[in-house]
Amino acid sequence: MGAQLCVFLALNPLTGATVYQLLQRHHGEAFLQFLEKVVTVYPNRVVHVILDNARSHNCHRVQEWLLLHPEVHLVWLPKRSPQFNPVEALWRWLKPEVAGNRTHSDLEPLQVARRQQLDQLTPEQALRKSGLLARKEGQNF
Repeated sequence: MGAQLCVFLALNPLTGATVYQLLQRHHGEAFLQFLEKVVTVYPNRVVHVILDNARSHNCHRVQEWLLLHPEVHLVWLPKRSPQFNPVEALWRWLKPEVAGNRTHSDLEPLQVARRQQLDQLTPEQALRKSGLLARKEGQNF
């Protein structure tokens, strides 16, 4: 398998703030790195993370980590139900803009483009693109 670029993304449904991390692989250790970033952004707060049933989200190492971080609660969506996760709409927006139907021999430009796109995403845009905030008349996002 060639080089991969994995994007973990969390959306605060109240504020529109996003937390993301770009990593080389999508496995349990990468997911733990992302969870560590989330608890750093939201210290001393109860955090609910809505997830699909990817193996990396529920591996043994993640279960051990959760025992040490009782403030983090994983909320599992039903299998094959991405329509219940607002972040899926952000994925639908992100993928064609940067990576859809393209191959890259070097992932660095892709990583830079993803980071730039996510850094420029405002909280209001994140809420709108995720379907959590209705569009006001006359506004284009």
